[in-house]
Amino acid sequence: MMRSKLDQAIERIDARSPQLRVWLTCRRHGGHRLKFSTGGHRAAAAVLLAGLTAGCASGGRQATVASLPDNVLQDLDTQVFDTVLKDLATFHEFQSRVPDDREKSQIVVHTYTRVRSEDIADRGVRSELRRKGLEAPQAVLQDLERRNTSSPQTLDYSPADPDIIVSDLREVIVQNRAYSSVKAFQDRYPDAKAFVHTWLPGYDATGMKAILRFRVGPQGRGRQSLTATGTYLLTRDQGPWEVSWRTIEYQKSG
Repeated sequence: MMRSKLDQAIERIDARSPQLRVWLTCRRHGGHRLKFSTGGHRAAAAVLLAGLTAGCASGGRQATVASLPDNVLQDLDTQVFDTVLKDLATFHEFQSRVPDDREKSQIVVHTYTRVRSEDIADRGVRSELRRKGLEAPQAVLQDLERRNTSSPQTLDYSPADPDIIVSDLREVIVQNRAYSSVKAFQDRYPDAKAFVHTWLPGYDATGMKAILRFRVGPQGRGRQSLTATGTYLLTRDQGPWEVSWRTIEYQKSG
């Protein structure tokens, strides 16, 4: 049996290990060329090519991250979460109301995502970032809003860092507000410095830029409580994700 063009493409790409780069030329739509790094996984390259090929054949203007299979998107999400949380642990703006938080190493990630809201709306995010002299590509902001729905989604994330714990935090998060008492969090996670409640990342069409928004807690309750929202912009070329910029916005919520 003659090998398919997809099999031949995968074989050629596999020879470029350890950093595999996938190029797909969608001739049907103006020769638009997309580049993806698969991090050295041949299986991921196979699925990625299949998804992109389907995107080109679908009649749309171009194949995008939105057309990728769920398992490939989950792999991208995991890379983004790992990169952000590793950086966040030592970021000087990162703080919670947990006493001696600088001496603790664990970060707890809520197992359910945040829902779509004004906090990830294109215009609102742009305005917030502009006050800090930061910019984000419109494509990643639009994808951020697109991927996060009106209902919480289960976070399919297995951290590489043992100090990152994924756990159900519904008992310590106050619905639709800031975060519950510091004591409730400390009693359940005595070795944790803070928790993160995240939205799913947003990507540009090439998968080379990503944005992640999340809330940080616990920040207390009542008049002294805060709402802390973190934003990271990541980029990559041939290697792993790198932090382009990051910021955490603290606002009074009581």
